Formats: sequence, structure tokens, C-alpha cells
Amino acid sequence: MSIYSERLARLKREIVALKQQQKKRAFKPNQIIMINFINGLTKKAIFNINVISSLQYHILVTHYCGGCPGELDARDIINIDMIISKGFRLNEVGVTNKDLVVYQYMKGQAQYKLVLKPMANNSLVVTMYSVG
Repeated sequence: MSIYSERLARLKREIVALKQQQKKRAFKPNQIIMINFINGLTKKAIFNINVISSLQYHILVTHYCGGCPGELDARDIINIDMIISKGFRLNEVGVTNKDLVVYQYMKGQAQYKLVLKPMANNSLVVTMYSVG
């Protein structure tokens, strides 16, 4: 089994555990979109957030592993939309490539960055990671 397959299977198990933890509280619409994408029910996770009309999220398992740089957990991944809706867009500081759109979000001690790379078909390739 590949590293990708192992991590995707672990992510799916953690999402099931999250569902069990919050029995009475339903997932939010954007969380459901991400969960459906993760579970292979849809090929893309597309939803409207602020001024960005559609996003194509690719789960990059580089950051979904214990102790790795930019480590994320299952809850971080299903809440990816919060970085855009509640975070702030970086202009020059913290942006290494002017062709990328970068958002930063801080919640308590946690800090996250979301990097959007525009594609020719009006979709975006997304990378998300924790900072610090």
C-alpha cells in the first residue's frame, strides 16, 4: 500500500471518529463537501467562498502525518474553507511567488497558510499547511 493510500485511509477513519464525537451537531455544508471529496463521492470539492467562485481542492498528504513539517489533522482538512472565509490574504510579505494567492489564518496558537495556484480551467490547486 502506498503512503498516499495509507494516509487517505487514516483520514477517512478519523473523519468517522469526528462524526461519532459530534453526534448531535451536524457537519457544516463546506465540511460535507470536503468529506464527500475525501471519501471519493465527488471528483472535486467545489463551493463558493467570498470572491472566489470555485476551488478544486487536492489533498496533499505531505502535511497529513505525525511530526511532519506543516502537520495537519482531519479537522484542519475538513475546515479548509475557514482559512479563506476568516483568514486574511497576504500581499507581499509571506508570498514567494506573485502568481500564487496566499491566505493566512490564526486560531489561538495555531496558524495556517493556504496557497492557491490558478489553473487554466478557472480552478485552483490548493496547498494547506500549519505554520510554526
